[in-house]
Amino acid sequence: MAPLPERLARRTLELVDIPSQSCHEAEIREHLLTLLPEGLRPESETDEAFLFLPDLRPDVPLVVLAGHYDTVPGQENLPGRIEDGAVHGLGASDMKGGLAVAIELVRDLADTKPGALDVGLVLFGREELPPEHDPLPALLRGSSAIRETSLAILLEPTDGRIQAGCLGNVIAKLTFHGTSGHSARPWLADNAIAHAVRGLAPLLAVEPRRAVVDGLTFAGQIIETGTTSYRLAHASRAARG
Repeated sequence: MAPLPERLARRTLELVDIPSQSCHEAEIREHLLTLLPEGLRPESETDEAFLFLPDLRPDVPLVVLAGHYDTVPGQENLPGRIEDGAVHGLGASDMKGGLAVAIELVRDLADTKPGALDVGLVLFGREELPPEHDPLPALLRGSSAIRETSLAILLEPTDGRIQAGCLGNVIAKLTFHGTSGHSARPWLADNAIAHAVRGLAPLLAVEPRRAVVDGLTFAGQIIETGTTSYRLAHASRAARG
């Protein structure tokens, strides 16, 4: 058997080269299902979300590895390649490298004696799309086993570091109305950009609020400045009519 780093790199490259743009995930999904060991059985599945479990033992903690198999659209980064000790290509970091780790780990565990933990696997698609396309809420509602998991590990890119208790996010749409006018007579208009700047400034000035839960520090803050800039530009177009 090849050394582990080489095996993970080859598996990652294999997954990179399979088309997997969001909403076009059938090929990568079916390929992943062929890689699962016989010891994992489908406990629950919904549209584009699957939970696979071993035979659960009483009083043994369940750890679930989770990863999404879809990617954003390609940007001339296919096919992938291995260069300077790293895998390059569409989704190599987010998150086919993590999928390769999960797949190889459950395959290795299937060939060893049961350890101190039961290890399951969640595979899901449509992660790169807006929240209304997210298949995980339905999986969480329909599976009692996933709700009783002792630890879930999402193998998103962290540069090899453990990031316990990562934050979710809230996406808000703010609309600022104005009245169109000519730039030569601005006093006849009501500039939507000015309203947006005044309305957003207090939000951006709010200091992060930190809370410690079970030893993990969570800090909430507004970080979507790129989205804010887009909305300001959108407001400008609206103001000009």
